[in-house]
Amino acid sequence: MPSWKQDLQRTIEEDLNIYQQEALQELKKKAEHEHLRLLQQLQLRPEEEDEQIQQSVEENHHSEKEDEDEPTSRLSLEEEEELANKLANMSTNDTFRALILDPGKFEGSREKFEDWWRSIQLFLTFNKVTTNNDKIIACISRMHNGTAGALAALIADKINSSNKISWKDFEKEMKEAFIDGKEKEKSEVAIETLAQGKRPIIDYLVEFNLLKNKAGTDDQHTVFLLKKTV
Repeated sequence: MPSWKQDLQRTIEEDLNIYQQEALQELKKKAEHEHLRLLQQLQLRPEEEDEQIQQSVEENHHSEKEDEDEPTSRLSLEEEEELANKLANMSTNDTFRALILDPGKFEGSREKFEDWWRSIQLFLTFNKVTTNNDKIIACISRMHNGTAGALAALIADKINSSNKISWKDFEKEMKEAFIDGKEKEKSEVAIETLAQGKRPIIDYLVEFNLLKNKAGTDDQHTVFLLKKTV
């Protein structure tokens, strides 16, 4: 083999050896670097685990504190249902109270008496005021000034002196005091001339019945008037 070929082959082999050595050195450096990185991770991991453990302890403590703050007793299904029904009833009662208002005070006006008297009776019925004394006291506590105030004072004296007064007697005194003495005569005249006209029959019958009660018209004459005017 010519000497120049031998030299070329030798040169190639030397270069290859150099390249292999450099490659090995590079791989060795990378391996050492990776080994160092893994060691660092292993050294840091206990600290991270400690932090995680500490965080877990704090979360558990916070959860336990919340549990302590919460009520220890819980409602049963029956109790929850009962509570829901009570709340529903309260809401319904509030709605009715908005519709059935306190009639307020009465100052003796005969023109306003019938409306006030009807309103106070509805108010007492809705609020379940049933005993004679309670009903009468509820009425006289709203009566002020003039004849109304004087009658209220008289009734209050009777109650305070333990003199019993029935609701029927109280109602009679109220009507005698505040209903026009000529109301009956006026109603008798009005019902004789009442006619339906162009208004609905229901409107006519409502007014007819009111006049009938005020006039004290008997059933036989009532039938006669209805046949005549309808």
